[in-house]
Amino acid sequence: MFSENGIILIECKAMHYTQDTFEHGINAKDTAWMTQIRKALDQFDKFEQQIPELCRKLGIHYPELKIQKIIVSFEPLLGLKYGPLREFIDGKKKRDWVLIPVEDLEEIQPYIAKGYDLWSFISEYKNAPHEDFNKIIEKMQLKTGADDSENMFHSYRTKILEDLLRDADRKKLETIH
Repeated sequence: MFSENGIILIECKAMHYTQDTFEHGINAKDTAWMTQIRKALDQFDKFEQQIPELCRKLGIHYPELKIQKIIVSFEPLLGLKYGPLREFIDGKKKRDWVLIPVEDLEEIQPYIAKGYDLWSFISEYKNAPHEDFNKIIEKMQLKTGADDSENMFHSYRTKILEDLLRDADRKKLETIH
């Protein structure tokens, strides 16, 4: 994906930590999720080698072009933003990549649709601790005027919440009588 700031490479992977990983971290025996991430990073590396030729064909001046590598996952996979798991996966390469779970991409959708720059979001996201995600959302709200009600999943979430609350209220009444 070309952006005014550079190229954004996106690789989607359906992966999750195994129970073995939760219990043993990098010493886990089941490391299929690590293999998937390494495969994605290797794919990025191979594609990145082709970028100079691609840019030449498109008439883009390559040395000024920035590249951001994003792995999109179904699971949050906390621990891969920074820390020992990420260092273990990267080894000595220290590649510049960010893992963004689908749920976070769903949350930013109304703000990107209203003009917030995806590159800016990615830069802020990868440099902020996980706990600061809501601060990034608040900044996006202020800049775009969009809010969560414009999220494509808002009506579904609202209906699910209303159904859960209605069921909880019904169960309370049943226990009272």
